[in-house]
Amino acid sequence: MRKATVLYAVIIGIALTCTVVEAQGIGENLLANPSFETITDEGQVIGWQLLAGEAGEMASVTGRPNVHSGGRAALLHVDGEGEQQQVRLLSRHLRTKAGLGYGLSIWCKGSGSIKLGALQSFRKRRDRPSSQEEWQESPVRLTDQWRKLEFAIST
Repeated sequence: MRKATVLYAVIIGIALTCTVVEAQGIGENLLANPSFETITDEGQVIGWQLLAGEAGEMASVTGRPNVHSGGRAALLHVDGEGEQQQVRLLSRHLRTKAGLGYGLSIWCKGSGSIKLGALQSFRKRRDRPSSQEEWQESPVRLTDQWRKLEFAIST
């Protein structure tokens, strides 16, 4: 059985710069535009979006110290300074196979906290919900130094 999986991160804080995101299954990267290199003519990162209705914005940034590797990174800004807010960054749907494990890794730095997770969507059936969320246990505090975070996802 195949399931569509959406990977997302919840960011609590002010700003996050992230690059080199990988969703791996069967030895290949499954994400489109995993390191945020491809942008539209207007500068929007292709294949990624913030969840509608959340207070924040995403921008494409270049140059050191904004980028861990490659030429670009995604910069997330969460509105509501001094308040606990969250922004979910969504990738395009991924086709996964039931029973396999997948991994998500991200290079990040910034202020506030980050919590990685996945939203799995299923074909509708009466005997189960149509979606399920899986999260890291605790948020990770961000600093001004690049840090690689990893999260295992079971399908």
